This record gives sequence, structure tokens and C-alpha cells, in this order.
Amino acid sequence: MEVSQLKYFLVVARTEHMTQAAELLHISQPSLSNSISRLEQSLGHSLFDREEGKGIKLNEFGRIFTRRASRAITELEDSVREMNELAFGNEHRIHISISIPDLLSDLLNTYLEAYPNDFIHQVFQSNHQMLEGLYQKEIDMAISWIPPTGIDIKWIPLIDDEIFLLVSSDSWLAAHQSVPLNLLENEKFIINTSTLGFQETTDALCMKSGFKPNVIFQGTDSQAVGELVSKNQGITFIPAHSLKKTEKMMAKPMKAVKIDSPYARHTIGIATLKDHYLTVSAMRFYNHTVELLREMDSELNFRSHRKC
Repeated sequence: MEVSQLKYFLVVARTEHMTQAAELLHISQPSLSNSISRLEQSLGHSLFDREEGKGIKLNEFGRIFTRRASRAITELEDSVREMNELAFGNEHRIHISISIPDLLSDLLNTYLEAYPNDFIHQVFQSNHQMLEGLYQKEIDMAISWIPPTGIDIKWIPLIDDEIFLLVSSDSWLAAHQSVPLNLLENEKFIINTSTLGFQETTDALCMKSGFKPNVIFQGTDSQAVGELVSKNQGITFIPAHSLKKTEKMMAKPMKAVKIDSPYARHTIGIATLKDHYLTVSAMRFYNHTVELLREMDSELNFRSHRKC
């Protein structure tokens, strides 16, 4: 049994798709199939159920082996990382994935002031890419709007983020503190797509209210979205954590209107690979993120209760 076989097996176990796994591993499908077959022969057990036309499915033997193999690979790779840190000192590089760009400056400012020698490499990824990044040890942690769920993924929810409507002070909605979403079927919507997963969430809210939003603009430029809303070209959805920053950014006043129904909240959290060794710097940044986002959550809840 070879280490490479275990690594190949874990990717196949996660995807339950031989072609997709081969693409992720950058090897040919026949080579991957042969590697898995040799592994099963050496173990004396089939790890997947195979049905003609239905692909492969991890069986009970496979699930048992996945748990143990995952821990074994993590221990091997982390032992090398820990020994290198002991031999050469703290590795000051921190690798993070974040799907909520407007949180980044808040996280970085105070941290880099305290630890100017650390280097933070950030990538903007989908949930699927985050998962692979965690499994491949390419990133230390992932901060996201949607929990990346998978084998041996640890997820901690940090912000209970309410979703508001942001409207121009000239809009008829500005006279309301709150509205049910089903009254807005005929409104024009301007959608900010800079946060991955946010549009899917707001589209689902509209669908629950019985309509598909009439989107006249969607893009990742928060400044452009804010300007259009301030000029009463349409309305937009905005998470609570973005309100204060957006209000400061815009010259013309706007108003946040609460959504009465349906339930309009979502969770921001942080994900890591269970039992994965984090360097001193990475652990420090992880703790910083947890503390800062929990403080932000407390502030958001305080402001929300005060408004009520």
C-alpha cells in the first residue's frame, strides 16, 4: 500500500466519480482506476459499490477506510510541516479562502498591525474549490457564507447575518421600517454578486415569496450597485455586516428596510480540516478571525435589538 494510493482513494471517495477525481488529480482515468483496484486487492475488500450505468458509490468498507486513511495522510503531512517549523522557525505564510470580500479589510487591518512579519495569501473561491483547497492543504482555513460540508471538515458559525433591503431615500419603501417581500414583485432589483452564494440565497427568498426578481443590473462592483440604488434606479439586498460600510461609502443617504417575511438570515463561518496542523501564524490568524467576527455578530445583534 502506497501513500499515493491513499491520496488517490480519498479524492475518489469524496467525489464518487472516477472521471472527476482523475481531473482533480491530473492523472488519466485508467491509471486512477488501476490504482484503486490494486488498493482494494491489497486490502481484500471492495471499497465501492459499482453498478452498470450508475457509476460508483462508497460502501461501508469504504467509509471505514476513508476515516482512517484521511487521518493517516493528515498526520503524515502535518508531521512534516511541524518538523519544518521546529527546524526553521515559524512559517509566516497564511493561506486563506474567503467568499465575502467586504470582510477582508476588517480582518487584515488589526492583524497586520500586530504581526507585520506575517504574509497572508488570499484566494476567492467557490464552495467546491474551498473544499478541495482544504483537503489538498492548499489553504489553512475558509471563511464563507455557505458552510463547506464534507468528510472531516470543521465548521464554526460566527455571524448570524440578517438580510435587509437597501433603498434610496426617494423610494416609496423608505417610508417603511419593514415590508414582506411579496409586495416587491414589481420592483427593479440591482444585485451585488461579489459574495459567492448570496444571490442564490436572495433568489430563493424571492421564490418563497412567489416571484422571480426583475434584475436590471448584476455585478461585483459594490460602489456601482450603491450608486444605482442611491439614484433610485432599483433596490438591492444587503447583509447586515455590510450596512455601515456602504452607508459611509455613499454620498446620498439610503435606508435599510427590514424583511418581515420570509425568514431572511444567513450564517457566516469559518471552516478548517479536522486535526490538520496549523502553524503558529495560521493558528493566530484563525483565533483572530473567530474573535473579530464574534465581536461583529454581537454588535450587529445589539444594533438590531436597539432598532426594535
